[in-house]
Amino acid sequence: MIKDSYSNLEAARILAIVNSIMMIVPFFSFAFGGIITEMFSWKGTMFVIFLFGFISLINNLWLLSESNTQPAKEINLVSLTKDYLSLITNRMYMALMLSTSFTVGIWLSMLGFVPFEYQRIGIDSVEIGLWFMTVPMGFLIGNHLTKTYVHKIGIENFSLIGSFTTLLIITTFLLPNILGWKHEMLIGIPCLIFGISSAVLLTTASMGAVAAASKLGGSASGLMKSTQTIFGVIGGSLVVGIGGFGNFERGVVVLIGFAILAAICSSLAKLFRTDLSYS
Repeated sequence: MIKDSYSNLEAARILAIVNSIMMIVPFFSFAFGGIITEMFSWKGTMFVIFLFGFISLINNLWLLSESNTQPAKEINLVSLTKDYLSLITNRMYMALMLSTSFTVGIWLSMLGFVPFEYQRIGIDSVEIGLWFMTVPMGFLIGNHLTKTYVHKIGIENFSLIGSFTTLLIITTFLLPNILGWKHEMLIGIPCLIFGISSAVLLTTASMGAVAAASKLGGSASGLMKSTQTIFGVIGGSLVVGIGGFGNFERGVVVLIGFAILAAICSSLAKLFRTDLSYS
């Protein structure tokens, strides 16, 4: 919908605003979910989920209009297959799409095992939620940077910066074990910086991938979101498989692996840039 309504670089700026809300609200739920559960039990959280879902439904029915002014005349299996074959052979799209997918894989994997490390340090559930709010705070900062500088720095350059910063900061999760000093700040501060770097990467790379797909933007967006979810499942499964829930450093190894692959994909996108011009 954003791609339908804005030019490519402007779309990256608008997507940054949307992502600020989309990614921040779930992380605030860690803090408020813990409070609601303690006050009203799990039934209270189910009611809140229903309430926000109902509000979302009403807003969509009331405010949302169709953005696609040139809808497809016909949709069939053959045309869909051709579209997706075109996408997976599009080097620029695949590089940026995979970069976002590995990064989302890091996000979702962190949600699964990082809280256990907070617990081992001695933090209760409410405080864990508060510490996790460092991630949306970082995401807010990262999206502000994207809105402000994407026109000057460019989509691929910003994606590259975000991916290598993510790799660097994920590696610092190993510091508590190296230093022999466990403290919540040694998790919370890297989470804050990861929020910044992942926002820069996800916003620019996502919009760049859709732009690289040109007229197949809708299919490109759908494939990208599906792949991101799959990579989240893969990341979480790998963390479980190597014992990351019981050993924090083992889980971090999975995050580092994903961060390396995201950086490689962003680097390839930079090389492929000559295949695509942005407006």
